[in-house]
Amino acid sequence: MAVELATDGIVAGVMGLSHDTTPMQEEKAFQLGREIAKAGLIMLTGATTGLPHHAAMGAKKEGGIVIGISPASNPREHVEMMGKPTDNHDFIVYTGLGFMGRNSINIKTSDIIFILAGHIGTLNEFTHAFVEKKPVAVLTGTGGIADKLEEIVSVLGAEDRTIIYDSSPEELVKKALSAFGGKNGKT
Repeated sequence: MAVELATDGIVAGVMGLSHDTTPMQEEKAFQLGREIAKAGLIMLTGATTGLPHHAAMGAKKEGGIVIGISPASNPREHVEMMGKPTDNHDFIVYTGLGFMGRNSINIKTSDIIFILAGHIGTLNEFTHAFVEKKPVAVLTGTGGIADKLEEIVSVLGAEDRTIIYDSSPEELVKKALSAFGGKNGKT
C-alpha cells in the first residue's frame, strides 16, 4: 500500500525505549507507526532497536516512509558494533556523532516528537524538544519516562509549549496533527 503524503512532508520523530521492551509496549509502538503512516507523515527514528523499530515496522506495514538517524559512522559500525537494525527504514543517515549527537539531529529534524516509554535517552530527547519548543505527543500507558512526563512538565512552566498526552496511538496522532496545524505549519 502506498501512502500519499498529504501533510506536506511533516516529519514525525519517534523516540522511546530501545531495549527490554514488553509485548504490550511493542504492540503500542507498532500501532503508533501504522497511525503515523496512515496520516501521511514521514517517520524518523534513531535507527535503533526496541520501540522505535516496532514503530518503523508498523509504518512500513502501511507503506509509510521511515528515515533512520544512526549514531554510527557507517553501516558496518551500525550493525556489527552497535547491533542496530537496518530493516524497515527507507534511508539511514550515518552521522558518526554517537547517541547524544544523533539525538540532537533527531529533534532538530522532526516537526512533531512522539515519546513512548523510555529511560534516560528518551528523557534527553524530550528535554531537547522542550527547549526547542517542538510539539511533543506522549503515548501514555507505555511506562518509563512517558508516564512521568506530565508530572515533570508541571514543574517546568510549559505554558508556551505544545505537549499532548493520550494512551491511544490513533487519538494521539490525530491530536498531534490538530495541534501542529494550529501552529500554522512547520515549526
